[in-house]
Amino acid sequence: QHLELGFNARMDEIQAAVLHARLAWLPRWTEARRALARRYRERLRDAPVFVPPERDPGHVYHLFPVLSEERTALQRHLADRGIETLIHYPVPIPRQPALAAERPAACPVADRVCAQVLSLRTRSYVEAARVLGASHVRTMFVHIAPNVLPLSFLYGSLAVGWAILTEASISFLGFGDPNVISWGFMLQDAYNSQAMARHAFYWFVPPGLCIMLAMMAGFFIGRGYEELLFPRLRRR
Repeated sequence: QHLELGFNARMDEIQAAVLHARLAWLPRWTEARRALARRYRERLRDAPVFVPPERDPGHVYHLFPVLSEERTALQRHLADRGIETLIHYPVPIPRQPALAAERPAACPVADRVCAQVLSLRTRSYVEAARVLGASHVRTMFVHIAPNVLPLSFLYGSLAVGWAILTEASISFLGFGDPNVISWGFMLQDAYNSQAMARHAFYWFVPPGLCIMLAMMAGFFIGRGYEELLFPRLRRR
């Protein structure tokens, strides 16, 4: 329940960067959800639940809701068989405490739908594998890993450069392990010895160049790997 009015701001710069990398996968994921929605409609045709008709052929099926007068029993029945379901909107908007002062009109249809709606999962590559009887090992290595590992390698290559820069910064500030030689520790040693004032460029230029080159290498490897994964990005 919502006790007060607010606003929704779900995206910051980091999330935008991650979503930009995943944007090229969106058509594939959307088509997979649509295929699963077609399978749901076919299998639930004679089931004692109401499946809302498809009004828009371009529906992305972020959710696949069904209505059941026995929602609690249906949810328990599916949970006993390892099928996860969710109730996304258990309380209709007119019944939210945040709107009590507005004296909202009665909305019997919203009340009835919120009491019956149940969302089925639309992660197709997992659900489809389970429907076909795939084992947990096969589901993990054949269906989940191919969808996770490419992005993991992409983010990992970008994270290496940031990890090196973070370690160098910490060592330069004097918070690193003095028993471990690193580029940041070399820069701190040069700074404490006033290498710049003594024109000892050979003392601080090499570690600075190494940090810069490592950062650039991580960035370019990540960008190159991104173009290999998402060929559409080459056209931009």
